Amino acid sequence: MSLHVDVSTTRSARRLASELIKQAERQVRFGAWRQARVRYSGAVAADPSPASLIAFAQFLADRDECDEAITLLEQAWEHACRTSHPDTRAVCCGNLAIIHRRQGNLALARQFRQLSIAAEMESPRFLSEAVLSSAQLCESAALLSDEGDHEAALHQLHAAGAAAQRDRE
Repeated sequence: MSLHVDVSTTRSARRLASELIKQAERQVRFGAWRQARVRYSGAVAADPSPASLIAFAQFLADRDECDEAITLLEQAWEHACRTSHPDTRAVCCGNLAIIHRRQGNLALARQFRQLSIAAEMESPRFLSEAVLSSAQLCESAALLSDEGDHEAALHQLHAAGAAAQRDRE
């Protein structure tokens, strides 16, 4: 028995989800939280891909709905693990680290930060450039600062500044 996937339906679902996410982002800019939530939810229903899940999770995290955001990010992360997408794993884990840090769970934040860095290092982009993103370095600095290692945090921030400068060039 073979599995048949209708590519045109998949593309249509992705286009619909993308449009719903754009609409949701516009709603957020106007402070229409309820309408934004409906559109993000619709995007996930239309296309439960990591991109839709991550977009909705980031919205929820910004609204302090962390438990639901964590659930969506974990779903996106599991999908990225199954399909071998290190960049998506890095984004999911990075967002999970940020949420857990906000909630004061530094041990989990540190674990997800390490998973994010490991995933980013598996990325084809990392293999060609051999550098971590400035966002990774900033989040590492925040964790080090939370742990009281201010000197190491300062070094990470300097590295993040250099990475950001490099990215602009």
